[in-house]
Amino acid sequence: MSKSFDYVCYRCKKKVTLNHPDNYSGASGYALSNDNKICYECCADIDREYMEKHGKITLYLKEADASVSNWPGTLKFDLYSQKKSKHNISKERIDAWFRDDNGNWWWGVHYGFSNDIIHCKKIKSLRF
Repeated sequence: MSKSFDYVCYRCKKKVTLNHPDNYSGASGYALSNDNKICYECCADIDREYMEKHGKITLYLKEADASVSNWPGTLKFDLYSQKKSKHNISKERIDAWFRDDNGNWWWGVHYGFSNDIIHCKKIKSLRF
């Protein structure tokens, strides 16, 4: 048995129907901005625009499939390379490099073991 409900994305105005099974993960199926529901596809567009405007973004490192993504996974980039090293406080550091949809190079740093957060910034060229 599942529970379903509809909402209209505040940004793109698309009607979205969500079907949550009784044992769903707890994800809402939308983001909230000033109490307005935004679909996950628009979240990717918003994150892409932020990257272009600011040259930095916080994403999530997915080591298992060698990628970085936004929270819902609708914006995803495959890693070109990654390097693990030791860190004096968090014990582990991972540097990762990837290209965005426009071919720009990005570098990200992830610290520690208890999270997937990677702080990314646009770079002029690939350097290791």
